Amino acid sequence: MENGYKEIIEKYSKQGIELYVDGEKLKYKSINGQLDEDILMELKLNKDGLKEYIKKLENKYDVKDDYAPFPLSPVQKSYLYGRDDLHSYGNVSCHIYQEFLYDNLDVSKVQDTWNYLINKHEMLRAVIFKEGYQKILQKVPEYEVVTGDRISIREQLEDKVYQLEKWPMFDIGVSNYGEKSILHFSMDFMICDWSSIWQLLLEFEMKYFKGIENDRQSKISFRNYIISEEKTKENSEYKKAKAYWSQKTRKLKTSPVIPLKTLKETDVCKFKRLSLTLDKDMWDKFKILAQNHALTPTASVLTVYSEVLKKWSTEKEFLINLTLFNKKNLGENIEYLVGDFTNTSVISIKNIKESFSELAREVNKELFSSIDNSAYPGVNILRDIAKLHNSKEFLAPYVFTSAIGLIKKRLIGRYVYGISQTPQVFIDCQAMDTELGLQINWDVREGIFEDDMLEDMFSEFKKILINLSNNKEFWEKRLEINLPKWQREIREKVNATNKKINNKTLLEDF
Repeated sequence: MENGYKEIIEKYSKQGIELYVDGEKLKYKSINGQLDEDILMELKLNKDGLKEYIKKLENKYDVKDDYAPFPLSPVQKSYLYGRDDLHSYGNVSCHIYQEFLYDNLDVSKVQDTWNYLINKHEMLRAVIFKEGYQKILQKVPEYEVVTGDRISIREQLEDKVYQLEKWPMFDIGVSNYGEKSILHFSMDFMICDWSSIWQLLLEFEMKYFKGIENDRQSKISFRNYIISEEKTKENSEYKKAKAYWSQKTRKLKTSPVIPLKTLKETDVCKFKRLSLTLDKDMWDKFKILAQNHALTPTASVLTVYSEVLKKWSTEKEFLINLTLFNKKNLGENIEYLVGDFTNTSVISIKNIKESFSELAREVNKELFSSIDNSAYPGVNILRDIAKLHNSKEFLAPYVFTSAIGLIKKRLIGRYVYGISQTPQVFIDCQAMDTELGLQINWDVREGIFEDDMLEDMFSEFKKILINLSNNKEFWEKRLEINLPKWQREIREKVNATNKKINNKTLLEDF
């Protein structure tokens, strides 16, 4: 009968329903709030068996064994739920694909180097299970690098969906590009976050080009990190953050409301990337001007993003989804531990008619409040908002991801192409800086916005960043964001009410 309980847990996990035992009671958490009567009936009929099965699974988590099953983090769970088409704008695996240009790569040496990293970093041997847990494999076969021409490897890996319960959940490829080589990197975000991926690429280059093996390893495993996080859910920091968001969520009503196309069931989900770079000189000037106004660079870039969204949104006060990289210091050399440490939160954007610096100051304040109260996960915040509005789910599809200030070392390989995709996301604005300047990517879901709208939005976004870099007076002015001519004409046509009015009554025509 254990398989039957496993199937029940797996079935409801796909629907965003997490079952757990509290004392002697079977309880649930649902992204959709209340459960349907038929679901409640099935849970009641199988209550005792489910409790025993879940307890047995939880006992496995407590085993001091790095290769025993352990829970998924809240963000990993949301990625798992998003793989199914049961949720709005789901049916998407959370995935990253990148290409890096090198002078020349030897396939055999690349393969040896990545197998070294697989043996060193346990999450490269991770497997995710449909029931909502993960496991590290003690041994795996030797990994074989994908080879072929650049286009065929890109087509194979660019939007690859990795099979659950099967290793590996990543791929490395090598192709020739004239006299140079391309390293292809593909990975499911459920096993590694962005900062961990950067760490892996740095270690690959150290080993491959310099023969240096980074022997500094974290004193805590990823499994123990997650279990430790699970046990902090009732500590004072978590309770304080939960109380803060309990008050805050009452005022959070909507995400940006930007005109969308109607999706058809047959539409294939694809993402595309819009990119810009501010060179080192411009980025340095931007940071100095932000500092002169007591603002962080991250809050300043986020303000530009929020104001562009505001111009195209019919709602002028809304929330933006935040991706946070706040790995907790739980042991020596924790910075070398690889895994998915992503947390999320939200930020409230207000409609203030002030100068850019005043707008950014408000965003700066809200951003720090969100970070200070990030012990309560963003996944929970969105679920709480949905409950408040008696809604099945609450979407926060406009995302801001900042790695500004996180990159301390640059790669030898030159980034030449990439794309990421995330379930229930329309635009993910990603900002990162190196000694070369600021790189901004908008990874956007195709097929849901009107033609050319995204390009127009991104063009305004870029123009504002350049103006802020080159003109200190611009920080003290109100932003003027203009809709393109074709959109202004549509709005004018819709709003046109100047017509000649016939003064006759209806009865005069009879």
